[in-house]
Amino acid sequence: MDKERMCNLLPEEPPEKMVEWAVEKFGRSELGGEFCIYSSERVPVYPSIQEVLEYNTLPPRRTAWAANCTCTACGEDFITHKEPGENAIRTVNGEDGWIYTVTPGELVEPYMGIEVQREGDRFNCPLCGKEVELIHKRKLIGGRKKQIMVLTVQNVDGYTTIFYWLVWRTINEFGISRCGASPEEAYVLTERGSIARFTHVKRMGAFYGANRAQLKKWQPMSCNADVIDKPYPDWRSINNKKAGADIWPIYPDMEGATGEKTALVEYLKSEGWWPVEYLKWWRRRRNIENLCRQGQAKLIAEIVREAWRYSADTDTEGRKYLDLDKCKPHEMLNVRKAEFRYMRQQGITWTPEAARTWNKYRAAGGQLPLIDYLEFAKLARSGGVNAAIDILRTYGHDLDKVTRYLNKKGQRLSEVGILLDTRNAARQIYDRELTEEELWPRDLHEAHDRMTRMQRELKCQAAAAKLNEGFACVLENYGHLQWTDGDLEMILPKNNGELVYEGDVLRHCVGGYGAQHTGGSSVIFFVRRHRRPERPYYTLAIDMRGRPRECQLHGYGNERHGEHKQYTHSIPKKVRAFCDRWENEILLPWYAQQQKQNKEKPA
Repeated sequence: MDKERMCNLLPEEPPEKMVEWAVEKFGRSELGGEFCIYSSERVPVYPSIQEVLEYNTLPPRRTAWAANCTCTACGEDFITHKEPGENAIRTVNGEDGWIYTVTPGELVEPYMGIEVQREGDRFNCPLCGKEVELIHKRKLIGGRKKQIMVLTVQNVDGYTTIFYWLVWRTINEFGISRCGASPEEAYVLTERGSIARFTHVKRMGAFYGANRAQLKKWQPMSCNADVIDKPYPDWRSINNKKAGADIWPIYPDMEGATGEKTALVEYLKSEGWWPVEYLKWWRRRRNIENLCRQGQAKLIAEIVREAWRYSADTDTEGRKYLDLDKCKPHEMLNVRKAEFRYMRQQGITWTPEAARTWNKYRAAGGQLPLIDYLEFAKLARSGGVNAAIDILRTYGHDLDKVTRYLNKKGQRLSEVGILLDTRNAARQIYDRELTEEELWPRDLHEAHDRMTRMQRELKCQAAAAKLNEGFACVLENYGHLQWTDGDLEMILPKNNGELVYEGDVLRHCVGGYGAQHTGGSSVIFFVRRHRRPERPYYTLAIDMRGRPRECQLHGYGNERHGEHKQYTHSIPKKVRAFCDRWENEILLPWYAQQQKQNKEKPA
């Protein structure tokens, strides 16, 4: 590939409609949204009819402070009352639901319908009705710029190229807003599969004495590191810096291009980040293309993400889940061809978590074929599968026997964790081999509640005091994992009494989890409503042995209610989404940081 020729071929303008797509998708969240720009000025106050009748002539001329506002959404100006002594304006909520201005000098006393809009508040423009944010004119002097990085894939003269564009939106004190995009980086995939990086240099102008290098727009780079996490300037972001990029979901036809046999499009469609790192791995292991094209691109994307997150080699991370020396997809996954065909038919995507769980099941002595295992995992979910594996490891009962028992009792497969808790509680109470009734109770939930109650009654004051010391250590070690999104919050228990109270109110067995909590094997978190943090809501158990994973998430009665717990209810979607977000944004990044610090410690 001729790099000098490629510098002239690389485009300066983004793809058509890419800027419009970014503005529509990130208009308010990333590109600032619309503003109501105001400044203070004195305006004349015209007399009312009552004043003219009272004076029998025109009263003395007077002025009042007002706010001269400009709406960036419609470009129109309007004047309303300025709140004295504050950076705020006044508006009126009309009976028709519309927002109206307040005449300066009148209606200065608060009354029904008056709204005070302070700087930073969002309200509807009185002219066009669109949502705007109030901001003072002096904060926009010279213009301000909001930016978002967008990644696109294009074919340039037959070369598959990954572009990074900075989509920007500027706004000045006059309410003039402009949008556009400027090129930043380009990664060209050559005929040999290598990656050539080009960076965009802003032209300095054809001034006297400017050399040819200064007038070039695209220039080749010797380093081809991915810049997807490189910070770039952005107004109103933390430290005025932002990182990351979003992918434009319009992909070119790869036929005849250098990226035809890379499965890059399939990788990006499966939420694959760091495409440059993927192409580097593909160059060394061309067989990963086969997995991406056979519906397993999500696994490749997760491997690349974990390798990037833990600063590990992609081959080393991939060998945990794949046989990279094989070419056929089912051989790479270490499954039979019929099993792989079943996965494709059912739309089952193999993920690192699923691969780890399957390997754990086989290591525990599981004999079920993969198809039956996947059917069980589909109904029991990850928490139920891990509980069933613990039953297999401790009591020697495989998944098929557990399935038959739960089906016979009319229980869901996801309740296998309740069976495990019942058995573990019985072992702690009796300290002997369990009987057939204790292993397979006639009434699972009655036995679960009874064993939990007996287990709690056996706790003595000395053990409780010792546990409370452990609670303080857990709170010190994991206290920074407590978090809230404003609606729900994740907190840690401060003592064993709070744990027992949680179990009593919600009628589940978490009150007997004090030893596991303080021992670090299963750390208990309380999911509470932010406005009622003292009231039990849901309980989350996280296994901290190795990579953190969710063990159980239960609310009242383990999602069963009624006099005999004969009715079931599901976990609210907002609770499930909150826990998933906490795990992805707080728990796993913390674990990655711990792993990185452990590697950097001297031997």
